[in-house]
Amino acid sequence: MLLKLILGLTLPALIYCDMTTVLNKLVDDIVLLASTEFQSQINLQFVMFPYTYRLLFIQKSGMVRCNNGTFQSLNTLKRTDNVSLTLNGNKTLTVRTAMGLDDLEFTFESCEVDWIMIPRGPLHGQIGKNSLSVEFELDIGKPDFKSSFTSDIVLKKVNLEVYKDVQMSLKGSGFLHWIEEKILNFVANGNAAKNMWNDIIDNEFRKHLPKFEILIKPILQVQSPSHAEIRV
Repeated sequence: MLLKLILGLTLPALIYCDMTTVLNKLVDDIVLLASTEFQSQINLQFVMFPYTYRLLFIQKSGMVRCNNGTFQSLNTLKRTDNVSLTLNGNKTLTVRTAMGLDDLEFTFESCEVDWIMIPRGPLHGQIGKNSLSVEFELDIGKPDFKSSFTSDIVLKKVNLEVYKDVQMSLKGSGFLHWIEEKILNFVANGNAAKNMWNDIIDNEFRKHLPKFEILIKPILQVQSPSHAEIRV
């Protein structure tokens, strides 16, 4: 499905309007449409996390293996900051904004710390704070005879910049379980886990974000307001 975004500007608007408001509305509409395309739950059959953990005077490096997991919920996506627009020379425009997810959590049926070799579970984790830096780019090209510009909006970057307060619980009891839960919490809050979730989110954005074409057209009527609309 190709969605056309029409951004209209009056001549007074170029002088008086708040372009941030127009761009925010534009991105909000994109996010609303994208949230209907995302899967509420992503299945993860098998994942591995490297770790180096220090307990008292002992340092241990190894691998955590987790099976039959889920990651959710990308359909709670929303814009969390104003949209900025940057002109790159006279060829491209870059649109940047921050987005966040109201619910971001994961579960695994079982996880195993390599040197303990006992699968335990289930495991559940909640990512307390998250923020995505999202960047789009569009080629301005040359205006047509009506001085309008038409271009496809291309997703350039999705970066999980804020990843904090990950709370994780592993079912079980005993001293070995206590050690495993410490290691798994350490791993869940580390860069290996963050980078994996970033890759999953980036992949889902590229798979399910609708394709957009933007038309920027000047509207000469003085009485017409600045506006942004989406047409299918």
